[in-house]
Amino acid sequence: MQKQSSQSYVWWTLLLLLLVRTPIRAQENWPTYGHDPGSTRHSPLRQINTENVAHLTRAWTYHMAVTKIEPGTSAPPEGAGRGGRPRTSEASPIVVDGVMYLPTPYNHVVALVPETGKELWSYEIEGANASTRGVEYWPGDGQSPASIFFGTTNGRLIALNAKTGKPIPGFGSEGFVDMRVGIDNGFTSGAFSLSSPPKVFRNLVITGARVQETPG
Repeated sequence: MQKQSSQSYVWWTLLLLLLVRTPIRAQENWPTYGHDPGSTRHSPLRQINTENVAHLTRAWTYHMAVTKIEPGTSAPPEGAGRGGRPRTSEASPIVVDGVMYLPTPYNHVVALVPETGKELWSYEIEGANASTRGVEYWPGDGQSPASIFFGTTNGRLIALNAKTGKPIPGFGSEGFVDMRVGIDNGFTSGAFSLSSPPKVFRNLVITGARVQETPG
């Protein structure tokens, strides 16, 4: 365990691994959770193999949360989880046309440059977190722009403009759909959230749900 100090603490980071002295290239999209409609999680890339994997090194680090602990205080840092511990991330980033998209466990969805980790935009979710495992990309059509879809821990489905990170006015109510409407069966205080990213098939957004498993 490292001793706490007044330095800024990075609780969670996103690491991109790269071969030593090998140029970074956006060789292939990872356009959906699990890579493809069948969620095979198989990458066709061959740059990393059994002969060179031991020589990987860090290319860049993205700080999901940076907090500061004041000297002489025992309070958990802002944004920490239960017991002051850092929040955990189970997200698999997606990469489409040279942009990486992912949710953080600190109430944000972000777009990054895969080669450098530079942040292109960051969207803050009010009062909730994004789907634990990731987001979904839709290329758009003649009427709607390319979009990033994700669920939230308070039962909303949100659509963001993939280029700007702003909610799309034409989707639901100014970019939001309340998934709780009409499904609570009278249990208005029951938990309902979306832990996995939705899937888009043509012009349909298909979601699952996570509900309360025990009486509350």
